[in-house]
Amino acid sequence: MARFLFAINDKQIRLKPKFETGDRAIVILNKRLVSRSSSLPVFLTYYLLFTTYYLIMWSTTELILSLMMVFGFRAYVAEARYITAGSMLPTIELNDRVIVDKLIYDSTAPQRGDIIVFNPTKTLEQQNYRDAFIKRIVGLPGEKVEIKGGKVYISDRPLIENYIAQAPLYNWGPETVPANSYFVLGDNRNNSFDSHQWGFVPQDKIIGKATEIFYPFDRAGPIK
Repeated sequence: MARFLFAINDKQIRLKPKFETGDRAIVILNKRLVSRSSSLPVFLTYYLLFTTYYLIMWSTTELILSLMMVFGFRAYVAEARYITAGSMLPTIELNDRVIVDKLIYDSTAPQRGDIIVFNPTKTLEQQNYRDAFIKRIVGLPGEKVEIKGGKVYISDRPLIENYIAQAPLYNWGPETVPANSYFVLGDNRNNSFDSHQWGFVPQDKIIGKATEIFYPFDRAGPIK
């Protein structure tokens, strides 16, 4: 809330660094008008000046702390993401807004089926990718992953996936997922730029887990 101190002389409004005897003054505090139309003693005008100064400083500090809390929340706790690609159809649609939980993996390891947001890997950086990706974890560290015949196999067992747009039309692997890394795919298997093209995602590249769609409202709810 802004707090200002003005002086009025001869119907002209101007901000003054100090007041003099004979000035008429108004003080606006918290959007409430408090006025004095009589002449003010010098000591009282200085009192009003210094009081307002400290109120302004208090408001500035309050604003700075609020901004720090907002940016701190986004940096370390959760953030919103706007989806601009269709690689996660039908689970996440174009123009969906999702919440990304950035603390969840501080207490638990990423799991198969989690939809994660991550920064580009070194391979992607070399291809000049800078924006974050969103994909689903399919293979965990130490697992053998293979894609053949329209199915994903984890350590030679077919993975049941009821969330994909259609079966993959390509073959890949088998390869073993390195330690502290993950094999990720888009749910829109045949229209997704993912691990079957550029490799694995190191855990230190993961920003967080996409947990909910919050907009549009008719699609709002937990992501599965």
